[in-house]
Amino acid sequence: MHSSTSRRDIETWLRSYLDRLGDQRTSPDRLIGDFVSRGVLIDLDGDVSFRHPALQHVLAAKWMREPDQADFGETVRKDVVKHREVVRHASALMRNDKELLVAVFEQVDQIVKSLTKPSGGARIDSLIELGETGDVDPSELGEKIDATAPKSSAGSELVTDIELRAVILKAAIVGWGQTAVEILKEEELSGMLSKLLRQTLLKEATDQAAAEVLERVLRVSLMIGLLAGASAALGNRQIEPALTSVLRDDAFMAGGINALITVWLGSQIKIAGWVAELKKLRANHKKHAFIRELTLNIALSALHSPATSEADAEALEKFVQEIYAEAAKGGVKARQMAMSKVQTRLRQLRTQAKLANASSDILALGAADDDDESFGGVH
Repeated sequence: MHSSTSRRDIETWLRSYLDRLGDQRTSPDRLIGDFVSRGVLIDLDGDVSFRHPALQHVLAAKWMREPDQADFGETVRKDVVKHREVVRHASALMRNDKELLVAVFEQVDQIVKSLTKPSGGARIDSLIELGETGDVDPSELGEKIDATAPKSSAGSELVTDIELRAVILKAAIVGWGQTAVEILKEEELSGMLSKLLRQTLLKEATDQAAAEVLERVLRVSLMIGLLAGASAALGNRQIEPALTSVLRDDAFMAGGINALITVWLGSQIKIAGWVAELKKLRANHKKHAFIRELTLNIALSALHSPATSEADAEALEKFVQEIYAEAAKGGVKARQMAMSKVQTRLRQLRTQAKLANASSDILALGAADDDDESFGGVH
């Protein structure tokens, strides 16, 4: 929605607006010039736009609240995808706007249902188990909100029914998962990202060496981007009650991508019992390589964070020890040695991180010692 308008059209609109206010002294031309000089607007050969799109989006969201701007609000609600940046700010400004919530749910629901589930492919086989969403009919959503919305406080959360909020949260999680699947499907067809990585990061590697790492780099890069996006959009304390409900939904959590995103959100807001959920995620979906890799890295990252509580750090330490013990070769004695070595290194790194008040390299444990092959990478 970031666009420019001719300066003449803006002057005409401003003149009309100032006339309605009874202001005959302010010059539209000087007013625009003042905004340009202050860096709010930018004038390029007579085309005027906001210098920073975010400011335009915030003001447009506030404009939706004006009593005489019902038509503008309806235009935004009719295409929330096109006007998603405005909708993002509007949802924060108008948390009790039932029509906006229903519009977003209906249109996102249509997009998710239009996506076809992948039929196979070596690089996306770990993403096809999407699980069950517990769908809500968008046409019924308004009635459900009316039935559960608070009547006494306009400032309260719009949806107070935890199970309904859990259904909406699950729909959002499925949307993020489907997005990842679609990106991978498109990559299989075009190979665009593979070519880009081959020509940049791996330009010095042989074809054989590049082929060995490209798939893993693509998978991990996509998943990290997916998790970061989901966390930015959904990861706040307000979802904690609904997230707890979602974690208890075995049918939904049976989907690998659903479970990964849900547990990741729990780890970001440090929901009660999140370490146990991380362990359960790995146990239930360990056949998927990206889940094995990311659960280990999530655990290591949290261990090296000074913000992690000592109780969680103790549980994470045991979890990581168990992972490396599973990979150790040579029987019981080898597993015991691996666990002891892991424990020592984890405590050293956590102490260093706490003292420095900064994270250490979360992949530090991935390198094998020269004299201990059993302490190598974990898969």
